[in-house]
Amino acid sequence: MMANSSKAAASRLAAGDISHPPLDDRAKDEIGALAQSFNIMVGEMNRLSGEYDRLVLTERTQLEGLVSGRTQALEQSREMFRLMAESTNATIVYCRARRWESRRRQRQTLLLHSCQ
Repeated sequence: MMANSSKAAASRLAAGDISHPPLDDRAKDEIGALAQSFNIMVGEMNRLSGEYDRLVLTERTQLEGLVSGRTQALEQSREMFRLMAESTNATIVYCRARRWESRRRQRQTLLLHSCQ
């Protein structure tokens, strides 16, 4: 009976299932020692799997933070560029309007002088 449960546990482990209950390792012979070693191995695999999961979560959190920070910086940069572009455009429009007004006054002055 012990050999069948050991074989089934080994098959599940080979398939990636490390969640099975420990094997009965109370026997004081080689099979008991093998079951005890198997249980220790599965326990270590569970510990490593948990450590891996925590590492993945930590790395994901750090990457999400970096992406969020970079996205925010990009949005701020884009807003600054938009404001500078609007300001530059307004300055250009203002300068063109002043130039147009100056030319209009010059024409009026010329017209006034030519009429006199």
